Amino acid sequence: MRHHAWGTDPEGVYRDWLVQKCKGCEAVAEVGVFAGSTTLRLAKETEVPLIVAVDHWRGVPRDPTQAAIYRDLKKTRKLFHSRLRPWILEKRVRVLEMGSPSAAIRCHEWGIKFDLIFLDADHRYTNTRRDIRAWSGLVRPGGILCGHDIGWPGVRRAVEEELPRSWMMGSGSTWWSFIQ
Repeated sequence: MRHHAWGTDPEGVYRDWLVQKCKGCEAVAEVGVFAGSTTLRLAKETEVPLIVAVDHWRGVPRDPTQAAIYRDLKKTRKLFHSRLRPWILEKRVRVLEMGSPSAAIRCHEWGIKFDLIFLDADHRYTNTRRDIRAWSGLVRPGGILCGHDIGWPGVRRAVEEELPRSWMMGSGSTWWSFIQ
């Protein structure tokens, strides 16, 4: 199964940036892991003791721009688990197979504060805004809330509204903001 629009980055730009930002982190969350390419890089190339990986593997309903990539999500989920198996077994990668808001609530209940949270789930405006609101309270002071695909209109609008004057462009199509 090939994943080229999502799950790969020919230049490795944003994943290189993310790996660098995760050096020295104690806890990182990736929301919207899909086939696990980013999670795999974080597991292999950093020593972060806890990586929380969130995805419901149901796709984005009624989004024709993403329909082709979501044709066989059972295979995508299986690919994620096979790629990350060693780190899941050692409990360094903790998979939350649920929607983003439910996962944020679960992490809050567990008392986890993250050094970095990477949002790359549903790119529609209302859902990106909801994710920023749900997850920003779980970033420790001085930590980073960031995400992918700032070029998507819904993502940009949500970031600009929820993080006015505090967000910056990262590498590739990433955005990021320090949380105080």
